[in-house]
Amino acid sequence: MEHRLDKTLKSLDTNFNIRQTGLVYGTEEEVEEIFTTKVPFNYAYSNSRINQPEYMQQQDSTVPAISLQELIYQFNEKTKTILLPSISIKDEVVKQNLEKLPVTMVNGAYIMKDEKMKGFLTQNDLEGFIRVNNKAVRSPVIVSEEKDGKKDLVQIEILKPRVKRVIDKDQNEMRIGLDIKISAIIRESSQKVVLSPRIKRRLKKKIRNEVYAAYLKSHQIGGDIYQFEDFMYRFMYEDWKTTKKKDDFPVLKKENIHVKVRPLKSINKINSGIKLPLE
Repeated sequence: MEHRLDKTLKSLDTNFNIRQTGLVYGTEEEVEEIFTTKVPFNYAYSNSRINQPEYMQQQDSTVPAISLQELIYQFNEKTKTILLPSISIKDEVVKQNLEKLPVTMVNGAYIMKDEKMKGFLTQNDLEGFIRVNNKAVRSPVIVSEEKDGKKDLVQIEILKPRVKRVIDKDQNEMRIGLDIKISAIIRESSQKVVLSPRIKRRLKKKIRNEVYAAYLKSHQIGGDIYQFEDFMYRFMYEDWKTTKKKDDFPVLKKENIHVKVRPLKSINKINSGIKLPLE
């Protein structure tokens, strides 16, 4: 990816023996070790997370999977930022009795733009993006609050987020922002009484901070994970051309990230109220 990315993609694109519908990952692990990792409960390897990521997205969303076809056509679009999921092998997550089982996990993404690899961002770096991108389905999050010297914890599941890019311009400047809509379910709480307005405020603040932190991490290495430049190129071409010429693309500010939580529910202990699969 660092030295032969362009040539490799061109060779894959022109080889008609290779199906372009397959999923693509980046890794620093040995390929033989990846294909000999275990799948819990003795399932076939075809049921592993890297083979069926769409089902795991419904349990705990991560960096969205990308096909070889998507990678090739996005690679040739200079305004696109590509997030190629990275997989690693961990043996601390799953055990059989006391024996550690090596399993494959998504540990971040390689960021690509302008036909080059810009760098690598970890799962923690991308946490805000993972929670709110339009391919996410379900993400657990814990919000906390200090009260009387004690920390109150509430576990919440974020469901079916929707994020919309917003670009406003006037005579003086151009501003970019994000409108994020989520629904959420309270799973557990260390408090006996949970006040919905207070939880909403804490959840909004946490999501806003994480989304902004992910943007800053990608911006530092030359990426644009929320695809503002691509959006402007497609729908505001003259403005994009002007900003490109001046090399003065607007920067996202935290106050321009708006989060709306609706509805926020408590889980029903008899029926969770969630129908699977989530669409």
